[in-house]
Amino acid sequence: MTTLSCRLTTPQQCVVEDNVDSVVLPGVDGDFAVMAGHSLLFTPLRQGVIRIGHKSYTISRGYAHVSATACRIMVESVDA
Repeated sequence: MTTLSCRLTTPQQCVVEDNVDSVVLPGVDGDFAVMAGHSLLFTPLRQGVIRIGHKSYTISRGYAHVSATACRIMVESVDA
């Protein structure tokens, strides 16, 4: 199975950098999942819980940039 390169960052640090099967994000209109091969997307995120692989993180608001091979998540803060 093809994996997705995922990076979760705050202004202070890179919290997670891993290759995973899927990522679930709290979009402003509801949660959504991305996997390898996803179409290009740049979207705002609301405060909530994200799942990167099998781990969950509580995030503040932020943005996600998704491509077919990568998911870059930029948020104000993260609680692991």
